[in-house]
Amino acid sequence: VGDALSGRSGEKLLSPITSKGDTFFVRHHADATDTEVLIIALFIVLLEPSAEDTAEWAAGLAPLAAQAADEQAGWATAAAPAGYYDPFQRLIDDKWHKETCEAVKKAVDGWEGRGAREGVTVAHLLSYHSGLNKHPDHGGLGGQPPRKRPPKRFNTWAATRVADLIYRRGPVLRAALGLPPA
Repeated sequence: VGDALSGRSGEKLLSPITSKGDTFFVRHHADATDTEVLIIALFIVLLEPSAEDTAEWAAGLAPLAAQAADEQAGWATAAAPAGYYDPFQRLIDDKWHKETCEAVKKAVDGWEGRGAREGVTVAHLLSYHSGLNKHPDHGGLGGQPPRKRPPKRFNTWAATRVADLIYRRGPVLRAALGLPPA
């Protein structure tokens, strides 16, 4: 998704991170799938309190995407700017309404490129949010024993992937959601 992820000239292409079956994410796994990154980016853009603040947040975190992609699980969140997790926490804390999920589903259905996936439903999105909400301090999306739990879902290098997607493709994400330009 980011510079190291998109395969821009001179940089390696990150292998796709996908899921199997009906879900767009992998349970009990800290690495977000490409579709999960797209969906979270869409929700952040759709529910953002301020387009300018979101753009500033993304611009601050996106430059770390290449390093984070190289280090992946070893990437230290301490390298991230203060407040980098705030948009994710707001997303987990907010209620996801059916209308909001419909807008994200429609955007995913029409997406071309990395993260595109058919068959994402409103029920999938609501179930995903429920999983994030049930165990937010332990990575969400599963019930592994405490010693094996991953960190918070986006308290990992995946945060840089979301920020990089918003930074590079913010106007396209807004258009896919039917939002006016920022």
